[in-house]
Amino acid sequence: MKMGIVKHVPTRIQPSKCICGIPHRFRPNRLTEPMPSETLRRPIRRADNHSHIIQAGIQDMVAAARKNNLDEYSITEHVSQFAELRRSVEFGSVHTSGRMFESREEYIEEFGKIDSRTRGVVKLNRGLEVDFSPRFLDSVGDFVNRAQWDILLCSVHEFGDGRDVERKPRTRGLTDQRNRWQTYFQLQTMALESSFVPFKVLAHPVRMSKGTSWIPEEINEMLTDLSLVAKKNGKALELNGNDIDYNPRLVRLLASACSKTRCLVSLGSDAHYPKDVFRNVDTAIRLVDEFKLELA
Repeated sequence: MKMGIVKHVPTRIQPSKCICGIPHRFRPNRLTEPMPSETLRRPIRRADNHSHIIQAGIQDMVAAARKNNLDEYSITEHVSQFAELRRSVEFGSVHTSGRMFESREEYIEEFGKIDSRTRGVVKLNRGLEVDFSPRFLDSVGDFVNRAQWDILLCSVHEFGDGRDVERKPRTRGLTDQRNRWQTYFQLQTMALESSFVPFKVLAHPVRMSKGTSWIPEEINEMLTDLSLVAKKNGKALELNGNDIDYNPRLVRLLASACSKTRCLVSLGSDAHYPKDVFRNVDTAIRLVDEFKLELA
């Protein structure tokens, strides 16, 4: 798909049947097809490979993973939550509350607090969620690559000028909205093709929909193209539990795109509190089963 500024947009859909250029059946927060609820047709690993410990202690998060009978659980803290890195990098998207880790070593020490009794049979992974932005690739890459990790996620949280992708756009013009989506997918494509850190998963690929109700009509093609790039580069795309909360339709379209291209997927709740561990991952597992997807 050619990614550039669109100079004109066909207007074949009647305004009464669409919202901001997208057909009624594709409106965000509207699940037009029920998620399958029957028994899974094959065994699927119960994994949650995306969570954080800036709002809750690691013991409580791991205990919640055990309570949910997980096979595998990953703590993947934001690199923007490390004071050592924040002093040299001006992130455009950060949490305004929660724990700040002074260094990698302080964060790694947290995993030493988990004994076998707390963990049970859950496989615990130590990881990070790494921001991708051309503005600070070298600094972030150097910080991350000075330690060994079980899992690394990569996320696009901001545009090139530092604006948060989840923030509502300054204008509501159709051209601006379309350009935002195209830029967002261009950045995610660049991330998938980058080797600045050895990540295996692109996290929440449809997260920008949290800040806008306008979805491009060609979203299916955009997701398919993104999954092709992911497959070519040996990466997985994440079916994110937080995204399922506010836009289940887009996550379903993402799963469909991955089935067409045979792109691997990863499961993650994006939990910040114990109550959110494994949030909507059961729904994601049903998508994996329905679309015959393979887990990373």
